[in-house]
Amino acid sequence: MPFGTIDVGAVNSWAIDHEANWPVHCAALMMRTDLVRAAGGWAASPIDEDIIMFSALSELSAGYNDETVTWLYRIHDQQTHKTETSRLHSQTGRQIALQRIQALSRVGLNLNGQPVPRRDFDLDIGEAAKYNVAPGTTWWR
Repeated sequence: MPFGTIDVGAVNSWAIDHEANWPVHCAALMMRTDLVRAAGGWAASPIDEDIIMFSALSELSAGYNDETVTWLYRIHDQQTHKTETSRLHSQTGRQIALQRIQALSRVGLNLNGQPVPRRDFDLDIGEAAKYNVAPGTTWWR
């Protein structure tokens, strides 16, 4: 995603076009408490609960992508998300995120005088991109 202000729905549109893979890592995500509460809080999901919340926030409010490096993420072989069980749960978590986007669209919410955009799309879920990253890879952002 580009740096600077990100329009409402732009991150979710990107994810929809990329088999339900969001171009963010939620470790450095900052959210307004009232918006999190209004969106229903964290999802009860064994994995990707951060993406489920992020997808709702992205549908309801514009965001900001700062170009400052704020954290370092190192991938290693023993991470829990490298298991087959985690891969299966991730499919479910990302499907819940897409369902949340559709639900927000269908109920006709209006936030700060702006209606949530109407979206109709297929729930196409590909393999999570995070599983295709080689161990030992370092990601900055």
